[in-house]
Amino acid sequence: MRRVLALALVLLVPIPATAAAQRLSGTIVAIDAAAGTLVLETLGASRDERPRPERHTVTLGPDTKVELIQRLGDGPSRARPYQASSLPVTNLKRDDFVTVVGEVHEGRLRARAVTIVHPAQ
Repeated sequence: MRRVLALALVLLVPIPATAAAQRLSGTIVAIDAAAGTLVLETLGASRDERPRPERHTVTLGPDTKVELIQRLGDGPSRARPYQASSLPVTNLKRDDFVTVVGEVHEGRLRARAVTIVHPAQ
C-alpha cells in the first residue's frame, strides 16, 4: 500500500518543462543597444484578407549568434549556393529582415541566434 501511495505521489509532482524553441521571422523596427533588445514586426493571422502586423520584443545576450545569409556568384539564384557569415550583434540594423530563434523567458523571447536574410540597404 505504501508503494502505491509513494508511486501516486511521484506521478502527481509536476516536472518543470524545458523552454521550447520559438522561431520568428520579420523586420527589425527598433533596436536598443543599451538595453540589449530589438523589436521585430511579424505578420500574424487576422479575420480579414490582410495579415495583422504583430510586434515582439526580443532580448539579445552576449551569447546571441548573428549570421548573414547571402547567395554567392552570378546566374540563376537556384544554381547559386548560400554563404553564412558571422557578424557582431552591433551589425543588426533597422529594416533588416531576420529570423530569430530562442526561448521565451518571463514573457520575452531571448534570442539564441539571429539570421539576417535580407540586410537593409
